[in-house]
Amino acid sequence: MNRTCLSSGKWSGPHPVCRRESGAHCSDPGIPPGASRTGSVFDIGEKVIYTCNDNHMILIGSEERVCKEDRQWSGKEPTCYYQHTYDTPLEVSQEFTDGIKNTFASLQTETNVTQEGRIIKLTKSGILNIYIALDVSSSIKDADFKNAKEAMIKLIEKIASFPVTPNYDVQFFSSKPIEIINILSFFGNNTRPLAELVERLNQVKETHIHPRYNISAKVKEGIREFYDYDVALIELTEDVPISHSVRTICLPCTEETEGALGKKIPCKEQEQFLITNNEMRPTCIEKALSADGITTTNASMVVNKNFFCTGGNDNEADHIACRGDSGGAVFKNYLRRTIQVGLVSWGNKVMDNCGKTTKVLSDGDSRDFHLNIFKVVDFLKSILGKTYQDYAPLVFVD
Repeated sequence: MNRTCLSSGKWSGPHPVCRRESGAHCSDPGIPPGASRTGSVFDIGEKVIYTCNDNHMILIGSEERVCKEDRQWSGKEPTCYYQHTYDTPLEVSQEFTDGIKNTFASLQTETNVTQEGRIIKLTKSGILNIYIALDVSSSIKDADFKNAKEAMIKLIEKIASFPVTPNYDVQFFSSKPIEIINILSFFGNNTRPLAELVERLNQVKETHIHPRYNISAKVKEGIREFYDYDVALIELTEDVPISHSVRTICLPCTEETEGALGKKIPCKEQEQFLITNNEMRPTCIEKALSADGITTTNASMVVNKNFFCTGGNDNEADHIACRGDSGGAVFKNYLRRTIQVGLVSWGNKVMDNCGKTTKVLSDGDSRDFHLNIFKVVDFLKSILGKTYQDYAPLVFVD
């Protein structure tokens, strides 16, 4: 028997086993390459246990197998792989399909399975809660997002073909989670038809990412993650209802903002009027050099002119952003109107109080760096200023 070493780090074909008639109830289960086996008696109820010979190898499959009455071994044939070994798309597809079939078509459950072959034990009257989360942050390419969304829809459609009634909770997330389907809506005999679930998943029509965004643009200059042009627009299929927790906001360089300011002001003068304290910027951005992944000594390269800086406690302590706040609005209130001037992008320090209180004050070293919305007006105009769309276009001013 010939076997070939594949680029995935695996050997082609099944494990070869030399068997002889021993009178045992089960046949010899064999020993995979790179593994050792404890147990050499193959009668009903007897066990064999597998371990990998190298600490750097990972055992995939069943660590322990039992000889059953039907002359078959329980579990799945084990294999020892190095950590760089990967599954091909075909293998993933086969395992995924088999996993779904085993989950919903069988009430049996296997034991002592380490890495794969895990079974959900489910009765027809049982409860199955399925939670799905999908990353929609600006680092995700539009094609990848669409593929992931299609995979979710196919999963839901596949599960719907089995005699079970699952409950779903679907969340899209970037800086903050976006609830698409709430699992609580399924309880109290509120069964959701398949068509409604698919419709809710299709609420995101398109994701528009700034064409100049490239997080790896300055790795060679000593900046591991570069957040210039870190902005995207998510287009939905339906309007978002305005409520106490969802409000409109004015974008700069638009006729709406001119109305909020009470006078006609060119775009450049709006920026000068709304964003102040620029004289403190040079000393503020120096703190960016202390962030993880920064080895350059040029602060202006890390935080270029497209960003403004907040934080510190020289005169008074600013509120500081925490992980998960990225993408949030930096705004200014003027005459009871709210005008967005920036997007929370990144910071140099995680404060201890983050997650413990709603507002965290900066210390002497913490700084936040926000993308200046005025610097990406052309991008916003190219999407939001279009006519003949499903939404009313914004009118931008020069």
